[in-house]
Amino acid sequence: MILVGLICLAVFFLPTIIAFSRNHHYKWVVFAINLILGATGVGFLIALVWAVWPQKTALADVLINDPTTNSPEASQKIYRQMGQNIRAFNEGRNAASLHPPAGCEATKCCPFCGEIIKSQAIKCKHCKSTLKGPG
Repeated sequence: MILVGLICLAVFFLPTIIAFSRNHHYKWVVFAINLILGATGVGFLIALVWAVWPQKTALADVLINDPTTNSPEASQKIYRQMGQNIRAFNEGRNAASLHPPAGCEATKCCPFCGEIIKSQAIKCKHCKSTLKGPG
């Protein structure tokens, strides 16, 4: 009877056993879900899926469209893209590529925030900075 109880306990905590044996990054979260919600069946399945999921990836990453394993290569790719975006912004390519809305042919960029404003504006509607004058 004790052996059957131990086997049932091992099956119940299977997600936790897998997470700890893999040294999963979220092993304690998997344990908490398994302990608290494991008896519901749904909690057991969530804990089991997360235990076999890539180690440093949360289940929510799938929802936000980032199913990476947080490998060094994936991180370098993300940071490289961020660096390119920052450089492009600093060089002014982003502001130059924006097209003003229809009916606003005469526009300029605010020297303080970089947003597109009418060329006649004396105050930026975005950052509330006072400009020198029209033109």
